[in-house]
Formats: sequence, C-alpha cells, structure tokens
Amino acid sequence: METKAHFTNRLEISPRPDGETWELAHAFGFNGGYGRTIVVPPHFVTDLASIPRLFWNILPPFGKYTEAAVIHDWIYRTHMFTRPICDAILLQGMGICGVPVWQRWIIYLNVRVFGWFAWHDERRWRKHPMPQLQ
Repeated sequence: METKAHFTNRLEISPRPDGETWELAHAFGFNGGYGRTIVVPPHFVTDLASIPRLFWNILPPFGKYTEAAVIHDWIYRTHMFTRPICDAILLQGMGICGVPVWQRWIIYLNVRVFGWFAWHDERRWRKHPMPQLQ
C-alpha cells in the first residue's frame, strides 16, 4: 500500500548572522518525493523561498511554503533528481502545506522559468559547506 506524501517531522530553523539565510536545527524529511524519503541534514543552510526582494510584499521568503522550500533547496543543491522533478516535488510539498493554489502556481512557474540560475550556480553553494547525514 502506498503511503500518502508527508513531511516526516517538524521543521526547526534558526536565522544566521548574515540576515539572509537560515540553518536547520536537526534533520528534516519528506516522504513521497518520487518514491523516496528525502532527508535534509542538520545544519543545512537555506534561504527558504528564493523570492526576489522586490516581490516580498506579495510572497515573502517564508510562509506556508517554507517546509517545501527547504526540501527544494536541498534537492536542488544535491541534484538528487532532475530539475523538473525537483520542481514537481516543490509543487507537491506546497500542496501538502496548504499553500493556496494561486501561490503554488506562481512560485512553481517562476521556479520553472528562473530556477536554472540556482541549479547551475555553484558559487552560491560554496558559501555554505555541505553538512553530512549522521
């Protein structure tokens, strides 16, 4: 029997001194990403939803979609799946989080159009060492 997709535990994050990124307090997981459980290790650094500051009054970098954004940042960084699948997992996660349909599609479509910048930006990731799963 197939289990319904879900986040495996509560997300706990702390702001970092740079004022732009957050760090996971402990591992955070998502079950349902294309038949796999995705586990983000503790101390992973994320910018939450990568929404340009200009649009923060409409869609801030955190909201109902925060958990899905953290999973998406991890699978983008690790290239665990192809980019279209990573983006589909973001859409699936936002649905589980109860994000309104209009917000889900705005975020998803923007990630599909502009996400390739982050997908290929190794300089962005080098600023934050990759934590190891324990």
